[in-house]
Amino acid sequence: SNTVKGAGSGAAVGGLLGMGTKGLNKILTPNPTSAETQRLAGILQNEGVNLTAGQKTNSENLRYLESELGGATAGQAMEKQAEQFTASALKRAGIKANRATPEVLDKAFTNIGKTYDDLAARNELIPDVQLTDDFQNIVRDYMDQVGNEARPVVWKAAENVFDILHTSKKLTGTEYKSASSAIKRSARAATHPETRMALNELASALDDSMERSIGRTNPADLGAFSDANRQYRNLLVVEQAAFGAGQTTAQGLISPSQLRQATMQ
Repeated sequence: SNTVKGAGSGAAVGGLLGMGTKGLNKILTPNPTSAETQRLAGILQNEGVNLTAGQKTNSENLRYLESELGGATAGQAMEKQAEQFTASALKRAGIKANRATPEVLDKAFTNIGKTYDDLAARNELIPDVQLTDDFQNIVRDYMDQVGNEARPVVWKAAENVFDILHTSKKLTGTEYKSASSAIKRSARAATHPETRMALNELASALDDSMERSIGRTNPADLGAFSDANRQYRNLLVVEQAAFGAGQTTAQGLISPSQLRQATMQ
């Protein structure tokens, strides 16, 4: 995908011309494309990502030729492809954009927050046993994992929720939104990776409990709440991928490898 100097490009062309038709055909004819390559190429194309012939066939020879002979045009095509891939990832978080800039991500968090506000205004969280089990397991696993490096923000977040539930046996929509937002803000601000993960897990457990409660008491809102939860969790992955190292992420572009790493984390 790099722009090729004139001499390098000329050498590549000269080498090809000197090979004759038989040698050129050997390079241009890829090996049979595997079923897995076809499947993955189909997924990307369905997502609106335009692939080159070398990418579609997984042919090293074709990819080499595309990079050597493409010059500036190849660079522009790769940038366009990166935008298409980024747009596909952002779509999973309810975002219509082709670059994951800080402004785009901040606006997405604000929009999802407004959706939660609307839903919280007309619903309340009636806790169940699973919420207690989830919180206890998350805090215990966190403590076991980090030991002396544990941050009090994790168990304090869980404690704040249980203090309200102990008193009123439920969370009003406003109390739920406040508790959920506070945990999510702490997670975004956390620099310790295990702490950030534990806080995100607490937020997810609380959101899941609210989702179950809405399903029992106000099923009409269940679809909208489920969509908001899914978009929020996908947004966390996109944000993680967008903050990786490299020039492309600084430009708001997300690569497949960065997205995969963020998903694993």
